[in-house]
Parts: sequence; C-alpha cells; structure tokens
Amino acid sequence: MGLETGSTNSAVSNCCTPGPTGATGPRGAQGPRGERGIPGAYAAIGATGPTGATGATGPTGATGAASTVAGPTGATGATGATGAASTVAGPTGATGATGATGPAGATGATGATGATGATGATGATGAGGGASMYQLGAVWSGGGTALVAAGAERVARTVPVSGMIKKCTVLGAGGPGSVVVDIWRNTYAAYPPTVADTIVASSKPTITAAHKSVDSTLAGWSTAVTAGDVLLFVINSASTLTAAQVILDIEI
Repeated sequence: MGLETGSTNSAVSNCCTPGPTGATGPRGAQGPRGERGIPGAYAAIGATGPTGATGATGPTGATGAASTVAGPTGATGATGATGAASTVAGPTGATGATGATGPAGATGATGATGATGATGATGATGAGGGASMYQLGAVWSGGGTALVAAGAERVARTVPVSGMIKKCTVLGAGGPGSVVVDIWRNTYAAYPPTVADTIVASSKPTITAAHKSVDSTLAGWSTAVTAGDVLLFVINSASTLTAAQVILDIEI
C-alpha cells in the first residue's frame, strides 16, 4: 500500500499544528497470491446434538379421489343397550285368514219341556186319498207249445201285506184259447195248502176262447189275506194258450 502524505516529518508534526489530511493516493497493484498451505488434520465428529422442537403441523392436503375398491368389513360391534319401551302403539296388522271349523262340541243336555200351547183351530178336511193297491200273481209258459194242465207247475207266492183282494185279471198268449185256474190259501205254518183251502169257490179265474178276462165281483171268494199267508196257483185246465198269467189286486 502507499504511504499517506506527511507521515515522514514526525518532528514537525509533533510540534506544529497538523495540516489537513491529503487525499488518499491510488491503490497499488495486488501482490502475487501466496502458496496454499498444507491442509490441517480433520477434526473428530462431534456428538449428535439434541433433537430440535417439532415444527408446527402443516395444512391438511386436498382429499384424494374416491377409491373404487371396497375396503374389508369391520368386525361387528358389541350389541347396544336395549332402548326404552315405546309408548306409541304400532299399526294393527291385517286380519288373518279364518281357520278351519273345529269339531262339533258334545250335545248339551235337553232342556225342560215347555208348557203345552193352546190347541189350534181344526183345519178343513182334505180330499180323500185313494186306497193303496198291491199286485200279486203267477205266470206259466209252455215254451212255445200249448199249456197242459197235467204238466203245469203249481206256483206258490207268499203274501207280504194284509188286505182285501179287489180284482183278478187273467192274461193269455198264443190264443185265443182257454185256461181255468184255482187259488189255494193257508198260513206259512200250515204250508202247503190243499184244494180244501181254495178261496175262489166256483168263480175260478178263467179265459174262455179269448186272450184275457177280468173279474171285480169275485162272487163267493174269500178275499181277506194276512201278511205271511201263502197262495198256491193251480191250473185246472188249459187249451191252445202257450202262456198264461193271473194277477190279483190287493187293497191294503
């Protein structure tokens, strides 16, 4: 560096009043750089200093996009305590279907008989009904040939009702022809009846050279019959007819 002006005259300056400082001279040129010294040895690493205080929490970042993968289901939580009973009645449910009818109960005891009511007025007399009739009879067949009295079977019939014989009808087939029939009656206990038990006397059921006959007079007949009686129909004579039938109408 350059010397400041006036620095060489120290005697003058010590005894005399200094003059004003002169202007600074120009800076001299920089000297050459000295050689680099030998590096010193590395110092040992010091112990780690104490952890500094935690800095303030930064602001929350923006919410990420919603995940499209469902996360695992969490464990079921414990059952909560039962809530208090409600004081409001719930709505009434619909009426259920009617159940099947149960078995009938036992019949109750018969109540006491009520008092007899007053007798009502007698109604008008109705029209008389007709008597009931029951038909009973016998049939013979010659099998296409003329009936023969000697070979004709005797036909027995049990009378199931009690009543009065009112009519006798005789029908023939293969005629005109003739047939005479006798009718014998007795009880079941006295079966079989005989000719002594005839009920037609001399007015036997008869067809004479014809196909049919009917008798409602029944002269001399014993017309009463009792349920359980047995009637035996017997052909006394026959000619030409190949079949014959006797029908009795009994009023019961």
